[in-house]
Amino acid sequence: YLIIIIVRSEYSWSIDRINQKSIIPDFQIFNKNYGDNVTVYVIDSGFTDNVLSFDNIILEKSFIDDNLKDTIGHGTHVISMISSKYGVSNNVQIVSLKVFNNTHPSDEYHLIDALNFAKQHCSNNSRKCIINLSLGFDGITPVIDTMLEDIYNYNDAIIVVSAGNSNLDACTRSPSHLDFTITVGSINYLDFKSSFSNYGSCVDLYTYGEFVPGVNKGSGITFMSGTSMSAPIVTGIVANLWSKNSNLNNNQLKQLFYDNYITERNNLDILYTNENELNILWVFLPISASFFFFSFLKCLLCK
Repeated sequence: YLIIIIVRSEYSWSIDRINQKSIIPDFQIFNKNYGDNVTVYVIDSGFTDNVLSFDNIILEKSFIDDNLKDTIGHGTHVISMISSKYGVSNNVQIVSLKVFNNTHPSDEYHLIDALNFAKQHCSNNSRKCIINLSLGFDGITPVIDTMLEDIYNYNDAIIVVSAGNSNLDACTRSPSHLDFTITVGSINYLDFKSSFSNYGSCVDLYTYGEFVPGVNKGSGITFMSGTSMSAPIVTGIVANLWSKNSNLNNNQLKQLFYDNYITERNNLDILYTNENELNILWVFLPISASFFFFSFLKCLLCK
């Protein structure tokens, strides 16, 4: 029943939790009306429109087939974590680059094509560029690492990647092992590392990645788990921050992000926006209301 209420109110517990230290929800979120002058390249399984999405996808391109649409729902959900009713950045522009589908998993060849396109597209516009990679490889892939490093240095871009879902050291995988990327692991509602999340010194921070609500490739919502869901939340927050500090380059913006948007809990560095702290009234108001209600009911029964 609680889930039904949450869905109907278009409430995302993951967005609520990243702006408060208490595990008790205050049903308040931070200001999402940022992201101006930032373009995010989501290299994933594509996108299929949903009534809960915002109309800020400026370009869609497929490198795997002739169908631009998302046939498995992964890319759609990832994009919704960045900007939708369940996302964190209202004004960011998104480029959806499709590199895998339900019959072909991601591989380095299609990813190379997508990265080359993102590099060129980023060079041709004056906006800040962020690449979201909610994907990874089973080992180190030098050609992908080299391309990402070139984009990072040449295009002044920020690259956010998922840590991976094998409960292994992220330093053994590409692109999560790279020191210039923002590598994101997954935690659960109680701020403990998800059992599936990769870990280690290459993971820069963690945020929510278990049973996270987002839009599906139809007309409603779905709940998905994985570091694939954690990375785009960070991408959207970084986009907001960069739109407010457009004079900074990628290195400076990353440092500003690390200095101001991370808190330590359960021996993990966790995303924390430091906005809309828990209002203690949300805790005591229902308790007080319940007390008065049952006191009144008891009084009625005594008569």
